[in-house]
Amino acid sequence: MSISNSPLKRCSSVSDENEISKSDGEYIDFTKLSRPVEGMRLAVIPFFSNNGKTTSLVRCPTGELVGFDVVCQKHLLICCVSLPLSIESLYLCAIMEVYNSLSRDKFEMVMVASSDSTKAAFNKFFSELPCLAIPFSDLDSRHYICSFIGFNLNIMYPKLSVVLVDPHEMIMHYLVLMSSFLTYGAEWFPFNDTHTEAVSIQDKILRCRLDPFYKKSI
Repeated sequence: MSISNSPLKRCSSVSDENEISKSDGEYIDFTKLSRPVEGMRLAVIPFFSNNGKTTSLVRCPTGELVGFDVVCQKHLLICCVSLPLSIESLYLCAIMEVYNSLSRDKFEMVMVASSDSTKAAFNKFFSELPCLAIPFSDLDSRHYICSFIGFNLNIMYPKLSVVLVDPHEMIMHYLVLMSSFLTYGAEWFPFNDTHTEAVSIQDKILRCRLDPFYKKSI
């Protein structure tokens, strides 16, 4: 897809268009966007490519460069991290367990280190995680993606913030993901409301069988 040399323009407001996408011949100024909203469309390739300024993601820990098409038409988790962060973090472990359990044909994850992360912290963190990432050298993209998704919005995990996008590039979940990954694991896939309700019911049934005190509390 070609991108014109026109100056940056702010995309239409979410209330009008309900999307973050690119019209023909128009850049999106992601730096001016507000926080993600569930039901908003996020045009994945313009978002990760910084409107065509960059061409690839990096596959960690091998360092292989891959095109953005690897994340298209899949459930996609965008995970911003403020480094240093221990890979033994409870929520990060839950996310990685889900990632490692699901097929790459259906689910991908892109880790984005915040712009204040040092190269040493970046290399240490990603040397131990098998996932896609925005390259350390792409400081501009790392900055605007993490600025858009945001940090410090929940005291339970101030160094980790995530957005889940469906194969049609619609934002499914924002911020409330962590506890669901922790509770349901890979059983939560494909993450939609109907399946969430189903696994929630199954979880309650299992808890009632195992914990009589839990049964009395509901």
